[in-house]
Amino acid sequence: MSFQIFLRVFLFVMLVVGVIAGRAVVAWAVHFAKTPGNRRRIRIGLIAALVVVNLPGIHMIVFGIRSGGGITPLWKIIMFYPYLAWQVSAVVLTAFLTVRMIIGLPYLWYRWSKTRKDGAQEVDLKRRAFLAQVATVIPASLLCTTGYGIYSAQSSFQWEEPDFLLKDWPPALAGLRVLQISDLHVGTFLNGKDLTGRIHDINQRACDIMVITGDIIDHNMAYFPECMEAMSKLKLPAHGAYVCIGNHDYYSGGAEEILQGMQRLGMTVVRDSHVTVSVRGTPLTIAGIDYPMRRGIHVSEDWFQIHVDAALAHRPEGVPVILLAHHPHAFDQAAARGIPLTLAGHTHGGQFAFSYPGGRVSLGNLMFKYVAGPYSKGDSHLYVNRGLGNWFPMRVGAPPEVSLITLS
Repeated sequence: MSFQIFLRVFLFVMLVVGVIAGRAVVAWAVHFAKTPGNRRRIRIGLIAALVVVNLPGIHMIVFGIRSGGGITPLWKIIMFYPYLAWQVSAVVLTAFLTVRMIIGLPYLWYRWSKTRKDGAQEVDLKRRAFLAQVATVIPASLLCTTGYGIYSAQSSFQWEEPDFLLKDWPPALAGLRVLQISDLHVGTFLNGKDLTGRIHDINQRACDIMVITGDIIDHNMAYFPECMEAMSKLKLPAHGAYVCIGNHDYYSGGAEEILQGMQRLGMTVVRDSHVTVSVRGTPLTIAGIDYPMRRGIHVSEDWFQIHVDAALAHRPEGVPVILLAHHPHAFDQAAARGIPLTLAGHTHGGQFAFSYPGGRVSLGNLMFKYVAGPYSKGDSHLYVNRGLGNWFPMRVGAPPEVSLITLS
């Protein structure tokens, strides 16, 4: 199945989900009306609003996604972002209605049995209307949350400044500062102009080494020229900038061209390879792996071992190593080999996350062992960067990030 056909089928399913959720919203909202005429106006108004908000989805079902160009900022604000906010809200609302129906089945069976035994029961219309009005808080809250998520995804990044105390780290490298950028996803939701603004902010911080851990282009090589123009303004540190590849770089269809472009900007590509550089008169090895993708978009856990072995083959003994891996699950193989530090991205912090005293939970926990921030296994450490850009322009509790890591 081609991507365009898959997209159309997916969007059609989402449209059906939106219709199911929309019917519930309309049914709840009409309970606010006091007269039949007002009920009719509310119903017609909401149906019209739902049709309009779903026009971007209908357009993509009919015409697909164009291969070139992007979504203009005005079109995003007026049409696409409201559509996106509604679709996410509709999915959550439909899931809520499904769970409520499943949980309520025993009660419905009880009511049905009681009706058969005792006859029809009197319905409390005032109570039903009150519950319906209260229920309208759910879609309103969802729309507010998704709206905030869209704003959060488009806002500027946060600086994270973790410190790692590494075993047997050379004293000469104490205080080494590594600036990590990940998941730029230059494309529809982060264009070259936006990236230039963020690079201006990044350039204000000094570092010894810079690393970029994949997903430079989102999905379309039409954005490659403006990406390279923006990246050319990045100030590279004295001891170099190092790049590994991500899955979206492959999805764009131009992985080789992307890496060649980064090399032309003076960066070093580490793709199942490593380089050893002298930092403050002390050798330091920077290694990086290819993305372990086989058969389309699927990741093979077994291939992490192959890629990590290739990246570390013939490395100098006794030299500390920093491993770059777009996918954080490479950390298991790195830790098994005693690599002191692995830097990764890919997860976007789960996109939707909630922090509570003593912990954090996110959608990423359903897919990844390592979602965001620091992790440790024995004397080996991992840092997962939440990413600078977005392939899905909505974040809640997982804002964009650039990290400045200090090693001692």
